[in-house]
Formats: sequence, structure tokens, C-alpha cells
Amino acid sequence: MLVDRGCRLCVGIPVYNEAEYLPRMLDSLKAQTYGEVTYLVCDNHSTDGSWDLIQDRCAGDERFALHRHAENIGAAKNSEFLFRNSTSEYFMWLGAHDLISPGLLEKSVRCLDEDPGVALAAGRPFRFVGDSEPAFMPEAVYDFSRRRVERYLQSVRLLANCTMFYSVFRRSSLDDLEFRHVRGLDHVMLSRLLWHGEARFLEDEIYFRRYFDGARPVDYSQRITGNREVLTMHDLVVYYLDDLRKLYRGDARILRHLESLVIGILADRYTLQSLHAQDDREYWMNHS
Repeated sequence: MLVDRGCRLCVGIPVYNEAEYLPRMLDSLKAQTYGEVTYLVCDNHSTDGSWDLIQDRCAGDERFALHRHAENIGAAKNSEFLFRNSTSEYFMWLGAHDLISPGLLEKSVRCLDEDPGVALAAGRPFRFVGDSEPAFMPEAVYDFSRRRVERYLQSVRLLANCTMFYSVFRRSSLDDLEFRHVRGLDHVMLSRLLWHGEARFLEDEIYFRRYFDGARPVDYSQRITGNREVLTMHDLVVYYLDDLRKLYRGDARILRHLESLVIGILADRYTLQSLHAQDDREYWMNHS
């Protein structure tokens, strides 16, 4: 079982068949200048030797806490497992095939410490494929409003490249979030974080996000759930609405108006012809 050492920051790394990329990722963690951190690494029953590699590369480094599931529980549950097994003030998810610059954790924590109005601190987003030279992704940088409701609605409308999901954030913002295994789980999480505060992109630190040539060997729904369950956009709409009801504590009439705006935005974004669950499920079964 994972052991949270009571540090101010926990970084959760969900792993599934990442043996080829793990050495560089782990080296980027070991090179971090911030010391008050626990790295929670959870292997989702990999079949490519990832678990043995993790144990070997992390041996003797007390910053690392390791766990392996007895079966593949899906990426969403694995990510939730990492979050639920932490008690830190700040939290971050890190892709097991990605990299971060050496000062990213230290400067992220400093940013959050210095400005309580910031909900998440993110590295400048760069993408790379294989051994290619990393390239800046301007489409992954957002300039959201300073006003809460407007910022939230902007996130529902605009979030496409969600690299800033891999940011350091105040974990209390997600404490009462119900983790649902839906398409766009990261969208709902980011919108919730932006309800609580602003996003800050660090000038001098980088999040290196790995992209892959061609399709991944497992389709999206199977990767998220660990099975053949079909994930639909209808589920995302319902998830957004249910979470908005937790976030907004004001006048019921304004809440209904906000709900209507969210429905309209998502219907336009994803060209939903119907908000009936069965209609949407049949569509995605035929188009996944």
C-alpha cells in the first residue's frame, strides 16, 4: 500500500505498460530541486516489465512510494487511487511517459504559496514525439477571466488541449469531487479547479508531454475503464451539471441559468443531437 509521508506536495504517477519511457520520467523526478515531496507511483498491473523497472530504479530513494494493483482497474480508477491515498496540501498528476524541468515543482509550490487566488500552477507546455525536439504548444495555454463564473464557463467552452491537467494544485479543491469514469474527466476537474482560482503558467519551467505516432494499442474507453464499457458525451454533460450544483451555493434561479448555459455550450461543442442517454450511447458505439 502507498505511504504518504506527510509532505506538502504529492506527485501521483499512474503507470500501465510504460517501461520504455519510465527511466527518463523517473530521472526527471529525481532531478527536482524541491525536497518536501512524495512521489506516489502506482502500476496498473503492467505486462511489459514496468513494475520490475520501477522497483529497481526507485530502490533506496525514500521520496518514492510504490504500489501495484492485482488487476487492471482502468486509468481513471488508478488516478483516483493515487489522489485518495494522499493527504498533502498540494497534488499533481504526472504522465508516466512525460517529463518535467528540474525547478517545476519548487516554483509551482512557491507560486501557490505566494498567491491564494491561484488554483493551479502549470509548466509551459511542450510536446515531443519519440526523440524529437520538444516544441512549444501555444494552444495549451489559456488566458481565462479573473472572474469566477466567467472563468468557469470559459473553461467549459474552450478547454481542448488539457496539458495543464498535469499541474500542481490545491488538493482541497477536489476533496469533494466524485470521480466518474467519463469522457472528459480532466475537463470537469480543470473547470472545478478554475472555479476555485486562476491558472498560472510558469515562465521558466516546462512540462514535456509525449505524443505518439498513430493510434494507441487500446482504445480510449478501454484505457479509461479497463473494460469495454462505452463512454458517452451525455455522461459528461450530466457530470458537469452534478458538479456545478456542488460548486454554486447561491440563488436557485441563477443556478438554473448556469446549468442552461453549460448544456448549450457542451451541445454546441460536441454537436449533440440529443441529450437522451441511450441515443448518445448508441451513437458512440457506432463511432468509437
